[in-house]
Amino acid sequence: MGETDDIMEAVKKEAVDLETIPLEEVFENLRCTKEGLASKDAEKRLEIFGHNKLEEKEESKILKFLGFMWNPLSWVMEVAAIMAIALANGGGKPPDWQDFVGIITLLVINSTISFIEENNAGNAAAALMAHLAPKAKSALTGESLPVTKLPGDGVYSGSTCKQGEIEAVVIATGVHTFFGKAAHLVDSTNQVGHFQKILNLAHNKSEIERRVHLVIDKFAERGLRSLAVAYQEVPAGKKESPGGPWEFIGLMPLFDPPRHDSAETIRRALNLGVSVKMITGDQLAIGKETGRRLGMGTNMYPSSALLGQDKDESIVALPIDELIEKADGFAGVFPVLSSDQPLQFCKPVLPRLLKLKVRVMLLYQIYAVSITIRIVLGFMLLALIWKFDFPPFMVLIIAILNDGTIMTISKDRVKPSPQPDSWKLAEIFATGIILGSYLAMMTVIFFWAAYDTDFFPVAFTRKRNFGKEDRELKWAQAQRTLHGLDPPEVH
Repeated sequence: MGETDDIMEAVKKEAVDLETIPLEEVFENLRCTKEGLASKDAEKRLEIFGHNKLEEKEESKILKFLGFMWNPLSWVMEVAAIMAIALANGGGKPPDWQDFVGIITLLVINSTISFIEENNAGNAAAALMAHLAPKAKSALTGESLPVTKLPGDGVYSGSTCKQGEIEAVVIATGVHTFFGKAAHLVDSTNQVGHFQKILNLAHNKSEIERRVHLVIDKFAERGLRSLAVAYQEVPAGKKESPGGPWEFIGLMPLFDPPRHDSAETIRRALNLGVSVKMITGDQLAIGKETGRRLGMGTNMYPSSALLGQDKDESIVALPIDELIEKADGFAGVFPVLSSDQPLQFCKPVLPRLLKLKVRVMLLYQIYAVSITIRIVLGFMLLALIWKFDFPPFMVLIIAILNDGTIMTISKDRVKPSPQPDSWKLAEIFATGIILGSYLAMMTVIFFWAAYDTDFFPVAFTRKRNFGKEDRELKWAQAQRTLHGLDPPEVH
């Protein structure tokens, strides 16, 4: 058992490249057979390698809920709650528990609403990610066409099988998979292209180098890759035997077409306001031609621009964020750069994208502005004209009831804009001020009609004023009788 554990630890540390060795050696290194593993062995390996998932930082639900009570608006409410029991009443009077409970209730309601919406959004994102293929190799290598797999080849979990069936042995799970250890599966960016290797082998390199590069550039302008071909005569006829000088034969143009639906997908993304960037390992000319065919644009730069090594001083002078935003793509980018560097030079950009929460908020923003103006302006006019007294508890009740109306807005069926909306603050505030002023005036008019007039008794009863004149007459008669001005009748 101790020897097996040591071997498993060696596999975990990737001391052996299981993807390239013969299948028999794979079984030998993994200490398994074609029949699979027993339950006991499987549990043992789970302890060593962990579960088949990437490490995720789990956030406490309680801390997440409490986090919604830690923001400027919540701080104001918390201070108000403390003041309600500490400073509201003096002279030995008891604390104002009524206001304190009301403020805390409002705070809890607001935090609960925010927590539920945030949790639902997270669950929706998790459900979407569960249906994606996280380990498709084409996401890194750019393969757009089906790849034929032969015995001994690696197959990646989550890839789509077009036809056929296979039996395979699992050589990696979780963080040890292709994506989990992507940083260790790519070579240095200083690698040399295949045609350059062939050219270096040719004995007449100095004579043909310029012409070869000229042909490669012409192919690249048409969106074609180049494959160099050379041969060597070996008199002994054995691979290990020395041979003559390599003779460069020529270049073969290769066309690597995009997926048939790529142009349509990119067009839809652009119509939705999404800025699509190309990152390719091909030459700059190939990248521009591919971008032209896909409708992405041709404003592309070499990978050296990302590293601040471009010969054009105007490009080097641009901040990296501005360069990425202006460019349609970058060419000559090796896998290590395309998978790692953007996460470093886009630090100011990526966190905003990761934390972005899309909402249809236009109606809510107008509602928030208008209801604020209504309450502030309406209450101010009532207090100034009629000296109306507003207890703090009444304001709390209004705020709590207002939260109930806000919750219904989240269920509205609003037709979203196909493109990201700008803030349009002028439109929001103008509409909010008009609606808020109208609502405030309607509140004042309603209060005046109910407080200073007989409009509602007259309009909503058959008996005029609910018998107000009769009651006033009886009251006057009672006052006269009380003061001896009109003695009561004796029957």
